[in-house]
Amino acid sequence: MATRTNQETRTNQADQATRNGEVTYQIKEINYGGENKMIILPNENGSSPLIAICNLLILRNGMDLTPDRCEVTQQRLIDLLAFRLFMIEDDKEEHFENKAQNIMDAMELLPRLAYGIDVNVKFRSIDDFELSPELTIFGLLKIPLYHGWIFDPQWVT
Repeated sequence: MATRTNQETRTNQADQATRNGEVTYQIKEINYGGENKMIILPNENGSSPLIAICNLLILRNGMDLTPDRCEVTQQRLIDLLAFRLFMIEDDKEEHFENKAQNIMDAMELLPRLAYGIDVNVKFRSIDDFELSPELTIFGLLKIPLYHGWIFDPQWVT
């Protein structure tokens, strides 16, 4: 049985991660809460807010991936997330216009989630951020966002 070197494995992953110019992610079946779920694995570029949001929605039963596939394209994840945003219900009719605008703003930001988000933290609490368009997506999907730092003893003089 032949074994692959680390370089061969990375090359294979890179080939799989971009097919026909499309970024793809491997998916894996896990058992979560007694149920089998298909989650998204990071590619060679590492994890991203897009993967984190999609995996959280999968675990919450708010998004499903086709179980007979072994990979999913980045565009498919963006499409699934866009569909999920449009399915958000608001029981307060007076918030409809604001919600519609927030969804439209969020739709413009979806492709950027694959590469990161731009947020400014505040130091009053672990969930305090300056208001930014990127936070709209988390708010609409009712996903809490936290920040934190690990203290490095070398910083003490």
